[in-house]
Amino acid sequence: MRLIELRLRTALRRVLYTVLATSWATGIAFYTLRRWFQIEGDFGLETHHWQQPILQMHGAAAFAMLMLIGAMLANHVPAGWRSGRSRVHGVVLACSMSVMAISAWCLYYLGVEDIRTWIANVHLLIGLTMPIQIGVHIWIGRRFSGRAKHL
Repeated sequence: MRLIELRLRTALRRVLYTVLATSWATGIAFYTLRRWFQIEGDFGLETHHWQQPILQMHGAAAFAMLMLIGAMLANHVPAGWRSGRSRVHGVVLACSMSVMAISAWCLYYLGVEDIRTWIANVHLLIGLTMPIQIGVHIWIGRRFSGRAKHL
C-alpha cells in the first residue's frame, strides 16, 4: 500500500481545515449570541441581529463539511482501514461526524422543545470537542506513519 493514499492532498486538507474552522467558530458564535446576547426589543427580549446570519454561515459550512466527508469516504477512509492506522479513533471520529449531521437535521426539523434542548446540548458538546478529536486522529496517524511504510 502506498502511504500517499492515506495522506490527504494539500488542497483538500486546506479546504477541510477551513470549513471545519468556519463551522466550529460560527457554531460557538451562534451559541454565545443565543445564550448571552439577547437584546431588549419593543416586545421584550429578542435575538441578537447577528444570530441569524451566523447560523446561516454555520449551515453553509455544514453542507460543505458533508461534501468533504463524502470525499473522505471515497479514498481516505478505505485506505486508512486497510492500513490499520488509527482505526479505532477513525471509527470514533466517523461516529461523531454522523451524530453531528443527524443532530443538526433534528435541530432544523424537530419542533418539540424538550427534545431540541437535549439534542442541542449533544450537538454542542460533540462540536466543541471536534478540533481535539481531529487533532488526536492526525497525531495518531502520523505517529504510526513509520510502520505504514513497511506494510
